[in-house]
Amino acid sequence: MQISRFYEVMCVQHQWLVEDWQQYLQSHPIMGRFIQRLVWLELDSNGQIVNSFRPIEDGNLITNQDEEISLDQHHFITVAHSVLLSSEDIAQWQSHLKDYKVISWFDQLSHPLPDMNKFRNDIINDRHGWSMDSFTVRDILTELGYERESAQEDEYFFCYHKYYSRLKIYIHIDFSGGMVPEENILAVLDRLYFSKTPGYQDDVVKLDNLPKVLLAESYANYMAVADASNGFDPNWRNKVIWDT
Repeated sequence: MQISRFYEVMCVQHQWLVEDWQQYLQSHPIMGRFIQRLVWLELDSNGQIVNSFRPIEDGNLITNQDEEISLDQHHFITVAHSVLLSSEDIAQWQSHLKDYKVISWFDQLSHPLPDMNKFRNDIINDRHGWSMDSFTVRDILTELGYERESAQEDEYFFCYHKYYSRLKIYIHIDFSGGMVPEENILAVLDRLYFSKTPGYQDDVVKLDNLPKVLLAESYANYMAVADASNGFDPNWRNKVIWDT
């Protein structure tokens, strides 16, 4: 539960006051150990990064150069992510975690932002037409915390979604569809988008309004499905049961 909680915190770029972070996380007998397996950022009042650091067993905070730091009580703390760090810092943190044999609770340092120039109308669809089977779609997205949408007419569904309560946003990944009860059929990946309600509506959230980390992680989920596929099938429209 805590891994899921902190993953969501990272995605929505939640910030703690330094005092609260120290009291409720660093000083906590259990969470104080938990947070040692994550990289953190200290932000000033303008949201600019002051330090990236990791707590260690003796209670100190160290950078990726093994330098000890102290936190400014007027600053804020957030979970680090690759879209917030320079390529140099990312490489140094990857080396640091490897040297210290730290196994992170989840990947903070590998997922970039997609090329936003490729998308129109706030819909991400650059892997539309990539084919696989429907159980592959289900297994990957379920493992990533997505749920199947309600079946239409109790027979068909075309989307998996994931809800982020802190932002009141649904992430949707559409595909060519499955049936209930489920059978393993040909499936084609469609689109990724965000909205305030489950199901495709007219209230698609603008990509520019999303936290960068949420966008990067959601795109990584979309790509996880694409990467498990057989690649783009130019004849997919002639093979699926329902057009998408």
